[in-house]
Order: sequence, then C-alpha cells, then structure tokens
Amino acid sequence: MNTELDDVKHELKRHQLFLEWTKQAIDYFQRESRKNAWPEYERGQVLWVDLGFNVGSELGGDRPAIVLLTSRATNNKVFVLPLTSQEPKTVFAHHLQFGKLPGLWKDSEWASVYEVRYVSKLRTRLASDIHVSGDALDAISEKIAKMICLRDS
Repeated sequence: MNTELDDVKHELKRHQLFLEWTKQAIDYFQRESRKNAWPEYERGQVLWVDLGFNVGSELGGDRPAIVLLTSRATNNKVFVLPLTSQEPKTVFAHHLQFGKLPGLWKDSEWASVYEVRYVSKLRTRLASDIHVSGDALDAISEKIAKMICLRDS
C-alpha cells in the first residue's frame, strides 16, 4: 500500500514539473520574439541553464553547464555540456569528473558527453565568474571526438 502511495506521489511530482516547464516554455517563446541582442559567452565559462522537463534519465531542470564553443551576441544559441553533482553508478568512458568548481554544488561535478547540446540563450544565466581549465576543455573535446567517431579508446 505504501509503495502505491509513493508511486502516486512520484507521478504527481512529475506532472507538476511538466506543467511548470510548460509555463516556462511559453514565457521563452514570448520573450524570444522581442529579443534582438544576446549575451556573449566564452568557451570554458560556466552558466546556469534551464534544461526543462526531460524524459527518462536525460538531464533536466536548472543546472550548471560548461560553454564548449564561444557564442557571440549575434547568435541566439550556445553549445554546452550540462553538469551534475551526482556520481554515476557506473563510470563509463563518456563520463568526466571535475574537481570542485567554486560557487557550485559539491566537492565534485560530473558530466556525460552524451548530454552535450545547443540551448537557447533565453534559458541561460551567467554563474558569476566560474571557468574550467584549458586541460578540462581539452579532455571534454577529446571525449566528444571519440563519441562522434564512435571509437572506444
């Protein structure tokens, strides 16, 4: 009986998150038509990105992300790698672990290069002055290249 109640509570929470995301998406659509200047983001900056409501194990919600390509004011999108504070149950080749990034969650941040994506700049806000190192960016680029080439090593 308690398991059924927990299942219902979980489903209600998912429905609530979906409805909140729908309201936010409508706001983005309305603001997008009025926007003519976009923020500039440099490779290596850390932003907060609203990834919205997603299905299954896709990352969603408001979370930090690393800018992978410099994005000028004329571009309304930015290419990012979302971060999570949750260590994967099993670490695979597509996972990256970062040390403590000042101003973020915990002692360690994680990412999966399978989660890279372009997002509208309407979904972003700058996370103060947090940057990742050139070495970290090189490691990300190397893993993405291996993923695109479908190589294991």
